[in-house]
Amino acid sequence: MNTTPEMDAVILRWTEAKTERERAQLEVELWRLAPRSVRGLATAQAWLCKTLAPFGSADVVRTRNVDARQRLQNGGDVVGPVWDLIDGPEHMTLQSGARILSSARQAAKINHTTVEEEVAKAIKSYLSLTKFVLGDGRTFRRMARDANRLSARRDNWGSVRAAIKRIVYAELDSIADANAKSRLRSQIEVEISSLVHILTARVRRVKETASLDKSPARVSDKKLRQRLREACQLLSVDAPAPGHPVDLLTYQKAKKNYRSLVKEYHPDTSGTEDTRESYQAVIDAMILIEQNFQNSATTTSNKDVSNG
Repeated sequence: MNTTPEMDAVILRWTEAKTERERAQLEVELWRLAPRSVRGLATAQAWLCKTLAPFGSADVVRTRNVDARQRLQNGGDVVGPVWDLIDGPEHMTLQSGARILSSARQAAKINHTTVEEEVAKAIKSYLSLTKFVLGDGRTFRRMARDANRLSARRDNWGSVRAAIKRIVYAELDSIADANAKSRLRSQIEVEISSLVHILTARVRRVKETASLDKSPARVSDKKLRQRLREACQLLSVDAPAPGHPVDLLTYQKAKKNYRSLVKEYHPDTSGTEDTRESYQAVIDAMILIEQNFQNSATTTSNKDVSNG
């Protein structure tokens, strides 16, 4: 790949960088020097990975790491404490840092607070989790789980995916147009992935909050109402009146819009990791709407049983 003397100078500084934050700053500087023709055809992450591949280790120039550095760099000064965890003694993975920033941004919108405040909360919560160390010395934290149960759960959901694919792909074999078949298969794989997200979230929610002798609560909490309004806005449906659950018509329309958006934003469809945050936001919105619609269905069912 042809480079200019200015680009070569930045690349040299990049190879000598001691921290991930410094690499991220230099990658932004390098992208600004990219030819206009390149900037119109490629994403920053793809071009940076290709340009820097000859000069860095496979892990440093891996797409997900370049993407995470750019997302954190775009976060501005509020991400300072996150960089400290990445480049400091914690030696946190870049992906963990990007997730902290993403969750803080979403929480700031929902709670009407600043991203800086939510970053501090997210870091405090993160540091309370169990630390795991990877082979390269990087660390990440999560809730301690029984390894056998976690593996079995993944295998179960993997079996669900495989079973759905077998049935669907058998139906696709009758399609003669190879391009149409390939395109439809890609779309279906995205839908299966989003479906499993919804199902796992539903099961987890029931395990955490369900109680046999209590009906689900109506939508009354102010923050919950705000979250529901934002979810409805994202999926282009009308939010229910305060204190009322999502009705069937709204749920069906939200589901239809959800299917369209989840295809549009899925990284495999869009061809870039830049849409992953939007993809996850659409899934979270559908989960919240479904939760409140299910609350309505369950409440109605409980009333019918009581009246019977």
